[in-house]
Amino acid sequence: MPDFVTLDMIEKWKDRFDRELQSIRSSNKLALLFDTNKHNFESIQCLKILREYLTDNKFLKSRFSRAALVAPARFLAPHIKS
Repeated sequence: MPDFVTLDMIEKWKDRFDRELQSIRSSNKLALLFDTNKHNFESIQCLKILREYLTDNKFLKSRFSRAALVAPARFLAPHIKS
């Protein structure tokens, strides 16, 4: 993905990634770490769409044992530390 990511780019990426996933011929379960920290997103909606795609995609669920999405720091809610 480019440095600045829009909602339209996410939708196009999902289509391309679906095609790439279908080309995987491995019978082993795979893990996917999706680090979005190095990109500037148009809005938090981009991250919500990515998270939904990673968690609800039936093909991903059947091929991947787990998927993780690392969110950019500017979109994280503040955490209270004692």
